[in-house]
Amino acid sequence: MLAPRFAVWHAVDRYYLLLAGLVALGVSVLNRAALGHAGLIPYFLDLGDVIRAGFDPAAAVRRGAPTYPMWGYAWLMLLTQNRIILILIQNAVALLATWWLVRTLQALAVLSASQLTALRAALIISVPWYAFHATLWEASLQASLLVMACTFMVRHLRAARAGCCDALAAGTLFGLAANLRADMLLLPVCLAPFMLLAHRFTARAWLAVGVCLASAYGLLLPWAAYTRAATGQTLFSSTNGGLVAMIGFGADPANPWHITLEDDDPVVRGLVTAELGPTASTVSFQADRLLKEHFLACVREAPATYARRVARAVLRQPLMGVWPVEFFRLLAAGEGGGLEEYLGLRRELVGSPVAFVRAQPGTAALIGLQVGSTLFGRAVILLSFLCLPFSVLGGFAKRQIWFACFLVPIGYKAAVVALLAWADGRFTEPVYVFHVVNITVGAVAAWRLAVRRLAPCEPAAVRG
Repeated sequence: MLAPRFAVWHAVDRYYLLLAGLVALGVSVLNRAALGHAGLIPYFLDLGDVIRAGFDPAAAVRRGAPTYPMWGYAWLMLLTQNRIILILIQNAVALLATWWLVRTLQALAVLSASQLTALRAALIISVPWYAFHATLWEASLQASLLVMACTFMVRHLRAARAGCCDALAAGTLFGLAANLRADMLLLPVCLAPFMLLAHRFTARAWLAVGVCLASAYGLLLPWAAYTRAATGQTLFSSTNGGLVAMIGFGADPANPWHITLEDDDPVVRGLVTAELGPTASTVSFQADRLLKEHFLACVREAPATYARRVARAVLRQPLMGVWPVEFFRLLAAGEGGGLEEYLGLRRELVGSPVAFVRAQPGTAALIGLQVGSTLFGRAVILLSFLCLPFSVLGGFAKRQIWFACFLVPIGYKAAVVALLAWADGRFTEPVYVFHVVNITVGAVAAWRLAVRRLAPCEPAAVRG
């Protein structure tokens, strides 16, 4: 009979998928009142109408922005708009992605048994990850597809020969993910050098890179054709980049233009209104082009302000965690509230915890889960960033090229956020699983380095 401690780890290894599924179900129930990114739903409905109308951009009448966001989620909403079904699909794809990741790492024997157990345990208790999939948001499916794409890339890098099957699968998944969100658009290009390096720049390696990139960007050709017909320009991303880049200056309260970190910032809105009229959308093609020009002008005008903005984003990203759960919405007296009630009840709980728990045990538990999930998400991201140097050095020393499939997405996302956006948990959420894997590897590398440094030196006589 196994000791209790070993029985727990045995259960984690054996019943990982079942336990993760139960956690996902519980989180979805508790997060059912979440507002999440409900503001995006009208845009998806607009794109759905555009598709039904034979790709006529004039059908986007709700928000008047037929090129924002990417249309991948709109295709899914053409099949169903039932919230429960969509949440179940998102969770099912997320569980499939993490199962495929763990199964592949185990089959390739790139992690030890204890590391795999730790990875499974971390994924089981990752409440923020499941909350991410418990709200209607296209980034949910994008994140799952990225995990699967990079897992196929690991298989390719670990193969004895540079085959095209895994490269094709990875590229296809990258392409599908880009049709949902284009913020990781260049990730396949960033991984291509590692594909060549792993297989010594052979002709087959170059062929595999070509297959991967062709499948990834080939899947964006329908969107490119649609945007060219709609705007006269061929686009491979949506048209909110200018807005994000401009309001990113609002992360620095001392910015000289007095821009705020709000989607409807009055300064940015004023620029669009002055050029395009009061009814123009800030995420239309014309506004996007205008705001990108203003962004570059601001950078040229005040490079020190932009440098301060980038530095601020770099320093704050490890501390921002991920997009928090919204369990507190269940405390609302009416729809769309709950925050004020939650903050008030949390103060009461902190003030007299014993009395509060006795009087309202369910509310106390909900507050504990809300706080615990938020702190857990922040701890994961902070620990991952702390582990990054050890992961990089350890991977370089052991020539673990496969691990680039997890480090590059983290670095790529961090760079995009720092240069073009601002530190925010919702930007980090899509690479959450990569951070968990990084901790699994980086913590072990840090421990081994510490042991070597702290171990007493062997006497010269013994060495001789």
